[in-house]
Amino acid sequence: MLMSRRTTMVPRSVMDAIYERRSVRAYAARPVDRAAVLQLLDAAVHAPTAMHEEPWEFVVVQDRATLRRLSDRALQTLRDRERRFALPENVFYDAGTLIAICAKPLGPFVAADCWLAAENLMLAACAMGLGTCVIGFALEALNTPEWKAELKIPDGMTVYAPIIVGVPAGATPAAGRRKPEGSIGKRSRRPRRPSFAARRVFLYDVADAPCAGVAQRQSSCFVNSRSWVRIPSPA
Repeated sequence: MLMSRRTTMVPRSVMDAIYERRSVRAYAARPVDRAAVLQLLDAAVHAPTAMHEEPWEFVVVQDRATLRRLSDRALQTLRDRERRFALPENVFYDAGTLIAICAKPLGPFVAADCWLAAENLMLAACAMGLGTCVIGFALEALNTPEWKAELKIPDGMTVYAPIIVGVPAGATPAAGRRKPEGSIGKRSRRPRRPSFAARRVFLYDVADAPCAGVAQRQSSCFVNSRSWVRIPSPA
C-alpha cells in the first residue's frame, strides 16, 4: 500500500516548488529510500494523460556499479560524436538513483504524457527536499538493445525521460528565464496576424469537455530492475 502523498513533503505551495526546482548536478552520498521513490512515482502517475491512456512505465536503478557502467557507455558514444559539450566524468553526477520513464510509442501523445509525468515527479522531489536532473546524455545508451536487456525493459518500449534523483550536495543557483511573449485572451473569428516575435503564447477560453467512457487502468513500474510494483491510477 502506498504511503500518503503528503507524508514526507515539506509544506509549500505548487508555485513554490515550480520556482524552487533546479537541475541539480552535485549530490551527497545519502541514498533515496524505497518509500521516497514510491512517493515520487505516485506523484508522476497523477500527471495529465491523453485519453487517460497512462502509457508510462518506470525503470528505477539504484545500483551504483550499474549506473557507472551505463554512464561509461553513454560517454563512449558522446565522445565519438559530440564536440560541442564539455562532458562530465559521470553523466549521472554521482546520483544514486535513476528513474527512466518509458512507453510504447503507439500514439502521437505518448512522449508528451511521459514528460508530463516527469515534471510531476521533479516538482514532487523538490517539495521533498530532493534534487533532480534530466539526463539527455543517457538516452541513446538506454535505448540500445544491450541496455534494454540488462534493465529488463520490454521490447517495443522507448525510454523518453531519464531523471536522476538524490540529496543535493549544496545549493544550486537559479538560472535566468525569458519572459513569455504573446497575446492573452479570446481571439476573434478573423484575428490579426501577430508579429513573429509575438507568436509564442496564446491562451484560449474553452469550455470543459471531459472524455466519457475511458477505461481505468493501472500503471507499471520496475524497482531496481528486478521486481514489479503496481501503482493504482488516479480516479
